[in-house]
Amino acid sequence: MAPDPMLIAPEGPLESLKVELLIYNGWHFKDHWAYCIRATGDVMNGFRFEIERFYNLRNSPDHPTKTVPLQWVDGYYFDEKSMPNNGEYKIDNSTVCHFEASTYKANAPERTLNAVSNAVTPGKKLTQKDCQTWIFVSVNQFLEDSIFNLETITYLRNITQ
Repeated sequence: MAPDPMLIAPEGPLESLKVELLIYNGWHFKDHWAYCIRATGDVMNGFRFEIERFYNLRNSPDHPTKTVPLQWVDGYYFDEKSMPNNGEYKIDNSTVCHFEASTYKANAPERTLNAVSNAVTPGKKLTQKDCQTWIFVSVNQFLEDSIFNLETITYLRNITQ
């Protein structure tokens, strides 16, 4: 049974922003997890660090099946002028604030799934790395950079698939 969602106040401290986890149905694999700044890709081809600036979740054909509020983060870590790219949609891999820079330190997982044509080493254990793996690496970086608290990280560990 999954733990109850994080309980955070409907409104945060002055100049703080709410960070949420977007969960997309991954049937028949693990669900896809993302912040508003996403890890894009798959285990066959690898992932890439990607920020969708001025992303409108309501107009997207790909809606998350669940949105989980994680915590309020002090506005110091964000640049609300640069992040939305002056109201223009843009896919970017450059960072413009402390939150994005901390996220960028967590390398997106490389390809971990072998194709039939790839040579494999018998007995070598394959550890798949995916978007959930990346979320854990990034939240540990957030803890190190004092962006997330331990409660948020514990919650994410408890809901992993």
